[in-house]
Amino acid sequence: MRLLETFAATAGLVLHNARLHQKIEHTSRIDPLTGLYNRRGFFYTADYLLGRTDRMPDDAAVLLFDIDHFKQVNDTFGHDVGDEVLRELAHRAQTLLRERDVVARYGGEEFVILLTSVSPEIARRVAERLRHRIGSEPFTTSAGSLPITISIGLAMKPAHGEPVSLMQLITWADKALYAAKEAGRNCTFMAEAIEGEQVRLHKVVLQSLV
Repeated sequence: MRLLETFAATAGLVLHNARLHQKIEHTSRIDPLTGLYNRRGFFYTADYLLGRTDRMPDDAAVLLFDIDHFKQVNDTFGHDVGDEVLRELAHRAQTLLRERDVVARYGGEEFVILLTSVSPEIARRVAERLRHRIGSEPFTTSAGSLPITISIGLAMKPAHGEPVSLMQLITWADKALYAAKEAGRNCTFMAEAIEGEQVRLHKVVLQSLV
């Protein structure tokens, strides 16, 4: 009887430790402020979603975006208000995306989204819908209503082109994001591969968001 009790206690401890380890692993992939994946969680989930391959499918796209003039928000109203803005932005982004889309806080005020099973037209539409969703209504904060806008860089593997990695798409999206900021912010730029690792950057302009 004592042996069985010892075995049961040991098994219970092992199970408890396994669950604790699983919880810690999950927590380490989540941004505590926004509840989104953090950078580690983004790559972990993307790796699983893409079948643990470094090659991106033709119908995958990456959006990289950050908050325009976010430093001014922190400097003027304080970091607590800045945190409120980050949480609300995360909420608005989540309500717009599909369940299978992966959205994460990439660092600071920068966010990243992985879209799968999308055409270039749909990817552009998602980006512009997101930009409109963020900028259409002021953010309600403890400092009052604040107008918030974002700049977006979009990149997508060219159909029938050379294989590209997720990091390559992120690099292209980062170039597009920089172009969006240079163009005055509050807009979306798309990076399209033209030869090798060279990309053409152009502003996304849609007649309708529908």
